[in-house]
Amino acid sequence: MKNNLKNWRSAAVIVGIIVGLVIAPVPAVFADAPNAYGHSSPKIFPPDEPVFGLTYGEWAAKWWQWEFSLPTSVNPWFDDTGANAGIGQSGPVYFLTGILTGNQNPIVERTISVPAGKALFFPILNRFCDNVDTDPPMTLEQLRECAASTANEVSNLYVRIDKKPIHDLFRYRVKSPLFCDWLPATDNVYQTQFGSSFSGWTCPVASDGFWIMLEPLSIGSHTITFGGTSGSFTLDVTYHVNVFSSEP
Repeated sequence: MKNNLKNWRSAAVIVGIIVGLVIAPVPAVFADAPNAYGHSSPKIFPPDEPVFGLTYGEWAAKWWQWEFSLPTSVNPWFDDTGANAGIGQSGPVYFLTGILTGNQNPIVERTISVPAGKALFFPILNRFCDNVDTDPPMTLEQLRECAASTANEVSNLYVRIDKKPIHDLFRYRVKSPLFCDWLPATDNVYQTQFGSSFSGWTCPVASDGFWIMLEPLSIGSHTITFGGTSGSFTLDVTYHVNVFSSEP
């Protein structure tokens, strides 16, 4: 039972974005040319440089901490429309998420509104591993190997911003530092999705996957599509994003 729970939970493939520190912006990549939507080409922060003072791996850890801190009833993982996308969001970075799943090939489509000036951070395909309900507990090396297993099997990745594809996505693989998650006392993801009674802190947690930090989009309507295949699992996520001015 516990081993099955561990395998189901750690096989979760997710997509999403969170808040961070306000520090000087980092140059992004890709040319600035109009595309089919009339917007400039998307710009992606390089994966090997700090963004707002944190590495991609540190942002990945913050993304997981954001997701697991939210009750299931309002968690964007389980929101079919995008209505809960803004729960817990603040700071210069906005997290996007797809769906938590271990045995499905989901298609996710949401509509959200994002204040202008927010960078967007999301994983294309990823995985986490911890020792909740795991006996005997995994070593640090085993945790990292467990987290890497989904990324090791990836055969296809895609990201399109306003129909324009982002290339060379395999360079965006990111291994997080080991971190801790905190889960609410009731209605948390472990309890409602994994059949566990766990709550509170879990340490350490390892994460590995493919992530994108997208430079703030221009005011107006945009479409972000991303997903891929790892082993027999396929994920397809679409966000219809309305970027609005936050100025009075």
